[in-house]
Amino acid sequence: MKIVIVGAGKVGELLCRDLSIEGNDIILIEQDVKILEKILANNDIMGFVGSGVSYDVQIEAEVPKADVFIAVTEKDEINIIASVIAKKLGAKYTIARVRSTDYSSQLNFMTESLGIDLVINPKNLKQQKI
Repeated sequence: MKIVIVGAGKVGELLCRDLSIEGNDIILIEQDVKILEKILANNDIMGFVGSGVSYDVQIEAEVPKADVFIAVTEKDEINIIASVIAKKLGAKYTIARVRSTDYSSQLNFMTESLGIDLVINPKNLKQQKI
């Protein structure tokens, strides 16, 4: 599968590693060139420096051909907007991580109206496990 990941924090880095080990074609979009270079040096993936909400960056990263698009930056708004753009460009399945409780009541709106296939709130997942 072709998987595009936006954000190279802890979650993004783990996703890159684990999904590439499974044989997926991984493309990482990250604004910080040093962080991107570090992850590229340790993983068999492609990478692009830029913003995940940039139309041009998403086109260059082949988002229209992506089977899965995952936005896991530190900013919920970037994750939401990047996922909406990716869906509009043709990504088959989009995932956005949101952590703010401000968005907890809006998860259905984001999936139904904005077209994001899956919105993940880690706090809700922790509560479900307990």
